[in-house]
Amino acid sequence: MNGHGMRGVEDIHTGSGSPEGCEGVAYKGSLSYTGGDVRWAKEQWHVSYVFQPWRSSPADSDGKFVGFKVAIYNMHAAGINHKHLEA
Repeated sequence: MNGHGMRGVEDIHTGSGSPEGCEGVAYKGSLSYTGGDVRWAKEQWHVSYVFQPWRSSPADSDGKFVGFKVAIYNMHAAGINHKHLEA
């Protein structure tokens, strides 16, 4: 299960990675169907992701319904702007 967003200007896929791929940035939150682990990925070219390691979460999808929500927003602290990611 994934939560993500970013759509290129054109509706065609031209390749993967630099330089023939579509340039763009997207964050993606993932929930593992087995065990309920979560992780983040940052897409810098379509399709080229930098994945964070899987981390445990309270969600365990073993025969149960599990909701999954991803929140991404801008923060400003100590004079620095940064992205805050929650899953």
